[in-house]
Amino acid sequence: MRYSLQKIRLFAALCGLILLILYRDYAIIGAQDGITQCIQVIIPSLFPFFFITAYLNPLLLGISPAFIRRICKHFGIPIGCEGILLLGLVGGYPVGAQSISEAYHRGTICKNQAKILLGYCSNAGPAFIFGVIGQLFDSPIVPWLLWLIQILSALITGLLLPKDRSGKQQTEAKSAISFPQALQKSLQITASVCGWIILFKVIMAIFIIKMPTWVVAKQSYYSGFLELSGGCLLLKGIGDISVRFILCAVFLSFGGICVFMQTISAVVPFGLGLYLPGKLMQTCISMLLCLPILLIEGRNPYLCCFILLSCVVCIYLLRRLSRKKCGNYPCYVV
Repeated sequence: MRYSLQKIRLFAALCGLILLILYRDYAIIGAQDGITQCIQVIIPSLFPFFFITAYLNPLLLGISPAFIRRICKHFGIPIGCEGILLLGLVGGYPVGAQSISEAYHRGTICKNQAKILLGYCSNAGPAFIFGVIGQLFDSPIVPWLLWLIQILSALITGLLLPKDRSGKQQTEAKSAISFPQALQKSLQITASVCGWIILFKVIMAIFIIKMPTWVVAKQSYYSGFLELSGGCLLLKGIGDISVRFILCAVFLSFGGICVFMQTISAVVPFGLGLYLPGKLMQTCISMLLCLPILLIEGRNPYLCCFILLSCVVCIYLLRRLSRKKCGNYPCYVV
């Protein structure tokens, strides 16, 4: 099996090399587009947050205020690790995953706890929502609503996912790292994010030339599932504001395959755990939270019922899957 996997990887790499040679011009255009997006969007909106969160993370580990402890105990977050949830909600992709990885390396949480926390402690942050998504809407209230949906969907997902009561650790407060160390960590995260975005831009530029015209014309509706920032920027071409809003909420909750690869880069030592089931569950919950918009606008009630039933069924199946992925660990579901 391992030898077969190696052959598949070798075949995929050779195919990629051939495509880069055959469609070199398209690959260059895609790379240029990715670099421009990183310079104009990603670095200005996310790098300052990466720096602040890199500096705050060691400080927050070990601090357990009473008000947040009462909330986090319902999510199975170990005492002293409440800061992971906060950083996951305000830091943006992939700061939450990076914080979980750092807590695991410090021995603050065990491997099973890290895998479970990945299901809901890595989310789109306010820097991206207000800095990038805010450009797509005229109303200043919309980014706040989208961020609120992100927070609520993440918290509901955390309540539905299994909890781990084994190996719960009490951690002492950690001393802060220096500014140069925080800068080095934030540069590493930024470089990883930008690298994956450029790579995905190249892949999309090559493969889109082979797509039917109608698929290319509708890329605003699906690009966010592949690469989040570029896909969200394409939503500006959708005239229906409510559809644009709902797609923004869905794209932000799922994160896209590009963010998925960024997360893999951050959590290699202990695997992805419940990240994918958690993101899919959070996407369904975001759809349910956006459903009142369709009802208020008087959209087809049968469509609304179909969305409602589909999301409920998906959440139920994902919940069962997440419990199964816990293995033999003593997990329970609230």
